Amino acid sequence: MVESRVMVQEYVKVLELFEIAKTVAGLQMADYATHWEGLVRVLYTEPGLGAAQVTERYSADGLPYAAGGDAPDGYAMVTFSTDDVDRMRHRDAWLVDDLGRWLNAQKLGWCWQYDDDVWVAGDMPGTVNGTSRSDNFPR
Repeated sequence: MVESRVMVQEYVKVLELFEIAKTVAGLQMADYATHWEGLVRVLYTEPGLGAAQVTERYSADGLPYAAGGDAPDGYAMVTFSTDDVDRMRHRDAWLVDDLGRWLNAQKLGWCWQYDDDVWVAGDMPGTVNGTSRSDNFPR
């Protein structure tokens, strides 16, 4: 299983964010389930429905969510998960780029992490050294 995570670092409407994340993953019509991890609410699609499973974690009290580990604090963390390791880095570039464009349009600060790589500021989605990630990774 390979995961890419996007941490939204400002207050965001969590259900709207989850719907956008489902849409960029091609799961806009997918049902979702929810459970609690202590005071953290978790929304998730079932695995195997599309290109990636989508999970969102956020603090139910509206305060910043501390993900732990090396993850920065934020208000909601979206995770895209898949078993297709060979194509994952390419697919993640698209998923994060599409979600990042929406976050930028909302003027929300965010960062992202591919699998266990370092967290990267996400204020310029779609660009790596001035070129679009989507140019480097065709769908």
